[in-house]
Amino acid sequence: MNFEELYKTDLHCHLDGSNLLSTCVEIINQQKIVTKHWSLSDIEQNKITAEFLGHIVHARTDMKDLLEYLRAFDVTCACMQTEENLVRVVTETIQQASIQNILHLELRYAPSLHTQNNLSQHQVQQIVSQAAHNASVKYNVSVTIIICTMKLFSPSSPENTETFSLYKNTYPVPIAYDQAGPKLFQFSDFKEQIEQINVPITLHAGESSGAEAVRQAVNVGALRIGHGVRSQESVEVMRLIKEQKTVLEMCPTSNTQTNVFGRISKTLEDYPLKKYLDFGIRVTVNTDNPMISQCTVASELKLLTEKLHLEPVDILLILNFGFDAAFNPNAEEKEKLRLKAFKWNAKCLSKYDLQIEDKFHDRMKLFK
Repeated sequence: MNFEELYKTDLHCHLDGSNLLSTCVEIINQQKIVTKHWSLSDIEQNKITAEFLGHIVHARTDMKDLLEYLRAFDVTCACMQTEENLVRVVTETIQQASIQNILHLELRYAPSLHTQNNLSQHQVQQIVSQAAHNASVKYNVSVTIIICTMKLFSPSSPENTETFSLYKNTYPVPIAYDQAGPKLFQFSDFKEQIEQINVPITLHAGESSGAEAVRQAVNVGALRIGHGVRSQESVEVMRLIKEQKTVLEMCPTSNTQTNVFGRISKTLEDYPLKKYLDFGIRVTVNTDNPMISQCTVASELKLLTEKLHLEPVDILLILNFGFDAAFNPNAEEKEKLRLKAFKWNAKCLSKYDLQIEDKFHDRMKLFK
């Protein structure tokens, strides 16, 4: 099956996990950026190569936990502290999406992590959104920016207070809300602030945290759940997200690398995506951090098809849910893009199943 030719979305993609490795190497050496992983002397001795950096930022399946996975962001964020670097990373990420036939891309990031060079969060968001708009037009990719508060800080902290103020503004591209980082505060702690923002909400849950976190996320207004792998730990929670038509943003390769719960095998043969589909839960397939996890949406779909024996109609459902769940406030534009993708994908997949459209409409009854 040719997954590259299919029209796809990536709804769960961290901007600071998408930097090209070659770009990081170039920025570090040219701008002499030092982190805890190397010294200025290492830079001057030309030690910061792609191979050197790859050992730090590329995730492995034998990592101990989420914290080891997150160390890569020390490097990627260090390369995203100036206007020039932010514009470059945003532009290159959207260009890569275009090459991979991703028609709609949602980039999430925390502006508070990009203020080390005297930029305010407001300036960071203006830079990122304008760069996203320009690249969206240039590469013909629909883009939404998901602005994240940090779960490391209290809702009333200066960092998060400034981030929450960003949702009151308008930007050249649509925005949405998420939370990022290791969890210290509960969703309920943010409930008051979340209720005051008027943008779509997606929340990380059911990854390092269990099914109860998924329930809490839905209860504070999440339309989508980042990961949601552990939803299967509660049939009641599975029923809730089915009834609410909550969409799961699943990221299989990342889920094996973070190793935060040990409830799925490294081979993904027991990954619950097919179980959720058969239950009537809307699922999408995403990269999480394409450079760090070294994956694309196409490679994830291929991997899941091999491990879970997905049928062409399963692929068509997953892709359609991606376009249907996109955070685009322009309903007409969103439906036009979904329909364009559906027609093309059905045509491509009909090579493997001549009855795929009939099967699709029959299967969709389960998700009503």
